[in-house]
Amino acid sequence: MFYILLMFNTMIHSSSTIFIYSIVFLYFCGCANLSRNYSENDAFTIEGTIKFLPVEGGCWQFISTDDETYELVGENIETLYFDGIQARLVVRDLEGRVSICMVGKIIEVLKIVNLSKP
Repeated sequence: MFYILLMFNTMIHSSSTIFIYSIVFLYFCGCANLSRNYSENDAFTIEGTIKFLPVEGGCWQFISTDDETYELVGENIETLYFDGIQARLVVRDLEGRVSICMVGKIIEVLKIVNLSKP
């Protein structure tokens, strides 16, 4: 019985230690500055359609006119969240970024040039 209690105590201790290390790791990852300095040369214009996908609780995908797929990030992109809306956007590539949705290459919207209904 004592041996079982000792093993249980060791499991709790090691689990809490792993939990604490995980929290510290996530804290430092979250505080890291992952931003890049971009020049005007990094920006490009794309045209395409916004599509809602019912995956991972719902994800939005931008499908360009040349059939490339993107996931949009940036300030005020909620104005783009209408299934089937067509848009022309000025964007820049965010290399090395990943997301839960994984619906396309992640790009940052710098400017919404034009929106139109299909």
